[in-house]
Amino acid sequence: MLSPRRVQDFQNLRTERATSALDRRHRLVISSVYELPFFKDSSHKFVRSLLGGFSFAGTYGWESGAEATVRSSVDSNLNGDNAGDRAIINPNGVRGTASMVTPLLKTCTAFNGAGTCA
Repeated sequence: MLSPRRVQDFQNLRTERATSALDRRHRLVISSVYELPFFKDSSHKFVRSLLGGFSFAGTYGWESGAEATVRSSVDSNLNGDNAGDRAIINPNGVRGTASMVTPLLKTCTAFNGAGTCA
């Protein structure tokens, strides 16, 4: 999947700025048509209409690759759904250490003094 359904960190939407999933920086398309010269000028109408007037056409297209989003198979943002989320960047680079992403909750049963979910 090229375009994820949800953001990586709802508390930091500035990290969502990126190029479009449809962006291709380099694209080349070459097309050609070659009309076969056989029987197109025949004096027999039947031969000219049945065997004449054929052509070959070809198209070649090349484009640079698409950017892909790394997806995890777990609920990385802890919002409780079963869809795999984007992998969360670990700034420490050490397995098992935390990232700066604040987990999401489906429901909140209590609020603290700052108005956030306790």
